[in-house]
Amino acid sequence: MANPLYRNDAIFYYRMSKGKQFLIFIIIINFVLLGAYGLFFYSIKTASEEASALSYDLEEKRTNKDELSLLQHSLNETKEDREKLNSYFVRSGNIDSFIERIISLGDESGITIMLNGLTETPDNTLTIDLRGSGKFEDLFYFMKLIEHIPYHIEFKKVYLNTTAISTGDPGKDAKEEASTRKWDASFTLTLFGFIKE
Repeated sequence: MANPLYRNDAIFYYRMSKGKQFLIFIIIINFVLLGAYGLFFYSIKTASEEASALSYDLEEKRTNKDELSLLQHSLNETKEDREKLNSYFVRSGNIDSFIERIISLGDESGITIMLNGLTETPDNTLTIDLRGSGKFEDLFYFMKLIEHIPYHIEFKKVYLNTTAISTGDPGKDAKEEASTRKWDASFTLTLFGFIKE
């Protein structure tokens, strides 16, 4: 006959071993779940960081695009002003058209004007020597026209002398004779804002 104590011990050990197995199974499941949770948390954290970096890059690109758009808008708005400002400078490539403009001012004022010499200086100025002849008031009008063109020009030297001597005609008074008298002029101008190309 079997010992009842032994049988109870076997059942106890059997039950204990089933309990240990169940406990080990629960522990393993917990580790697997903790690992899955950790992996899930890590992937969410990584995705969040990538999304944050992408969001930052997108915001930076949007800001750059907005700044470029604003800059383009500003360039379009100031185009006429910049063109006008550039027109106040004389480049060495278009010096001929500038001289033609000066000579046309002589024609407009009724005098004969011609270029006598050009000298470039290292400080971005251009010295222009002109000779002209005509009535005194026309020469004076020419100088006023030069002062009003949209360039920074200064008269450095102006020499005026009359070439006609009084005819002594008793029929002409002094004022009338002075208005018909011919004058020769020599002008030395300095043009500031000259750009060598």
